Amino acid sequence: MNAPQAPLVLIAAASPEGGAKEKIAARMRDLAKKWRHRTQGSGHIHGREIIFAWMDSVRWAEWLKSMYGIPKGEEGKVVDLEDVKVVIADHSKLVYYDTDHDGNAIKFTSTASLFAAVGDAASGRSSHKNSENFIERLARSLNNGMQALEAYVSAKPLQAVFFIFLFIVGIIYVLSRLIGGDVASAQEEWRDLKGKNRRLD
Repeated sequence: MNAPQAPLVLIAAASPEGGAKEKIAARMRDLAKKWRHRTQGSGHIHGREIIFAWMDSVRWAEWLKSMYGIPKGEEGKVVDLEDVKVVIADHSKLVYYDTDHDGNAIKFTSTASLFAAVGDAASGRSSHKNSENFIERLARSLNNGMQALEAYVSAKPLQAVFFIFLFIVGIIYVLSRLIGGDVASAQEEWRDLKGKNRRLD
């Protein structure tokens, strides 16, 4: 998942019940062979490496539910391959795909459906879902921004000091204009008020 080449991982949730795990593992091996043949042995499409994997839907139930929305409980006890839940995970961005670009659910038993969904995900044609909620995404983006700022300051300290100086000067200028404008406005109102008080009528 955290490989530096940032692969897309096609994950099938495999139940240990009723021998389904063996069937799913065999199906994934078959898919991986067909994919290698389809890509002339590279395993890549649109510059992305594709990895085929299955996960125990009971042992990893909580993680699969929180990361990819794969239901746990009774729905996890799959025997029929038609019911196997499949997602394409882009763990480097913490997003996943559970449909093709037309919005159709990925069918584990259909090689054409699986490969089309993989191609759509790799090319960016499909709409993704986030593994993180809004607060987690905001916190991660802020953290990435702070790390980028720290790296920039470390690499170019003089430029960083210059930009900070410009920022402070800009803040002072804006504040002085705002405060100066308010003071001038107050003085005008005071003159008008004094002028009215001098009138006899």
